[in-house]
Amino acid sequence: MLVVFRHLQVFKGSPEWLGRISFHLNEGGWVGVDIFFVLSGFLVSGLLFREWQQYQTISVGRFLWRRGWKIYPSFWFFLMGMIVFYFCRGQMVNWHRMLVELLFLQDYVVGAFDHTWSLAVEEHFYFLFALGSWLLFRRSRPTGANPFQAVPFIFLIVACLCLVARMVSNHILPITQVRPLFFSTHIRVDSLLFGVLLSYFWHFTFTVKHHDFFYRWRFAMLLAGAGLLAPMFFVDPFGVHESWVRVYGFILCYLAGGIWLIAFMNIFQATQSKSARFLGFLGANSYSVYLWHEMGIFAGNYFISGHTRNPLGWIGYCLISLLAVWSLGLMTAKIIENPILTLRDAW
Repeated sequence: MLVVFRHLQVFKGSPEWLGRISFHLNEGGWVGVDIFFVLSGFLVSGLLFREWQQYQTISVGRFLWRRGWKIYPSFWFFLMGMIVFYFCRGQMVNWHRMLVELLFLQDYVVGAFDHTWSLAVEEHFYFLFALGSWLLFRRSRPTGANPFQAVPFIFLIVACLCLVARMVSNHILPITQVRPLFFSTHIRVDSLLFGVLLSYFWHFTFTVKHHDFFYRWRFAMLLAGAGLLAPMFFVDPFGVHESWVRVYGFILCYLAGGIWLIAFMNIFQATQSKSARFLGFLGANSYSVYLWHEMGIFAGNYFISGHTRNPLGWIGYCLISLLAVWSLGLMTAKIIENPILTLRDAW
């Protein structure tokens, strides 16, 4: 939802307070990607952590095979759908940019879409994590020791390297170089690895005392995470004088994402409430929603014109866009993503 508001148009009419709210949601909505990066690193690494705990072995090939069936079919369907959309509108298809998308290079090279750079970062992370896990397992196999005990040290090294890379990039590159400053894997992968670090602690280190502590302080953790994220809603991440956001702001974001992750896991743990199931349903379909959300916003732009200066028009534009975003995402999840995952799990 944060990413959707990042891409919605800002209200530019009266009253002023509505314009300020829409402006700040737009300015800080990008943090949704960093929150997701932490969540993704946590969940994906947990697959291999639990496999080793149960069987004292890991199958990196199986891990990548399952990731592939999760990512590729829905993404290929999205690309084909957009090609058909371009043809129907009489637009030329830039095949070079489509190839960039297909090869998951759009976090380094300009692709066909504005939002798929995060998928490239994810994809690169999957292969790096799989390779790293395989090397750690091979190294520890003769002794039978936990192959993942080096994860905290690896995170520290990678986080430092990413920080240095951001410092150097912001020092030598102009602000117009968006990809090496904001999107590239070597700039953002520490967010995913922080999720891996939390997952390692969750599976191998945390005890009942830790969980009791997190449960007691779960709402304070939500406030702490919100405090870390709050500055991002008041600065332009692409601003000439806001390089601190592009250097240190990502650290605040993944720390906040991690704090929220642990807090929410303790809030919703073992609950069977309707709200928890509904949030779980939305989360389970969020990949398809993310893929198609800019088409939903396009629908809002198409059906309501002149919305940016009329409060009711702008609210209607937001509601239509959100309805289209979720409808498109849930529909494509139902016809493509979920059946493919059912086949994957059967195989």
